[in-house]
Amino acid sequence: MAQKIVTASDTSVGGDADEGGIAQNITLDDIRAVAGSPAPIEQRKARLTDMKSRLQARLSADRGNEFGPLLRGIDDALSSLDSAGGEAGTRAAYGMDEQDRSDAQPPGGK
Repeated sequence: MAQKIVTASDTSVGGDADEGGIAQNITLDDIRAVAGSPAPIEQRKARLTDMKSRLQARLSADRGNEFGPLLRGIDDALSSLDSAGGEAGTRAAYGMDEQDRSDAQPPGGK
């Protein structure tokens, strides 16, 4: 039988290198990725609403109050999408759409 080697790691709880817990498989990074994805606004809102429903269904098991910031993050993302007409978090919203940037165009223009 192969021997399994376990090594310790020194990471901050909640940091980018933190291991996901069993009860928390949605992170703020996941929420931001959905909100800022190039998918149509209705698809992003539906995905965020699904994430919110999944978290709310497990809220009674949240002994460490880990879901509160996630639920607020989802609410903020949904609010941003509603107020910005779907442009929130996209390259266009930040003036980073490559088609609108002169420094991203080939020499000689578009």
